Amino acid sequence: VKQSIYFHRKPDSITDGDSVISDANNSPNFTDRLKRAYRMLWADFTKAYSNPYIVKWSVWWAISSAGFLQTISYIQPLWEEIAAYKDNEIYNGAVDAVHTILSALLAILVGHITIPWRKWGESLLCIISLLQGALLIWMSQTETLMIAYVGYIIFRTLYQVMITVASYEVANNITADSSGLIFGINRFFALSFQSLLTFAVADEGGFALGERNQFIVYGAYFLVLGGIFAIVVSVTVMKYFCKATSFSEIEINGGIQNESISRNNSITRI
Repeated sequence: VKQSIYFHRKPDSITDGDSVISDANNSPNFTDRLKRAYRMLWADFTKAYSNPYIVKWSVWWAISSAGFLQTISYIQPLWEEIAAYKDNEIYNGAVDAVHTILSALLAILVGHITIPWRKWGESLLCIISLLQGALLIWMSQTETLMIAYVGYIIFRTLYQVMITVASYEVANNITADSSGLIFGINRFFALSFQSLLTFAVADEGGFALGERNQFIVYGAYFLVLGGIFAIVVSVTVMKYFCKATSFSEIEINGGIQNESISRNNSITRI
């Protein structure tokens, strides 16, 4: 890469939020470029993650992606264990094809539908996370491979659609130059959480659970994620009603004061 945003941008085009970071030297040395790059990185980082809306979507992005990656990594052993109970036909390849097509179609459909994500985003993230958790637990307990296939298709399709929405909402609320940084940080946390899950659940150094028990844990993981957003939704609703109540009280008090003033004026005229 001949040029990068943070190390080779011209001094007059480097911004720190709303202020311009200038450098009198038109050809700064490596140390100056490093300092300037750090300032730019920190400015983009703080500007993005000081926005609660971006934080909300990024939290879901990182935690959900970790559970998703863990699920797709260990779904094959679960299918093998389920298939061992009965003489089931194997359609692993067809399942991957079906969820890929469905995910693409639904992502395109969502892109053409106007949804107020600022209003309904938290509620949908809560519902979808809870549904994903229920699907994983259901898959862990079934002895019918076709049921596991259907659950996996629904689970993965929901994730692919919502991660598309999450990526759009984050990208739409940050500067274009910081997209790579913010996306990379979210991905880093997702992989970090996945590594912790792998060590705790599947690795011999952890609990080394069997396939079915692993998916119970993954299901509970998504249920907890849904619970987190349920709390967020509850807090948002409470704030809304508190504001509505305060506004109503102000209107009532204002009406009483206006009525009192009108009466006093009438008495004065008499």
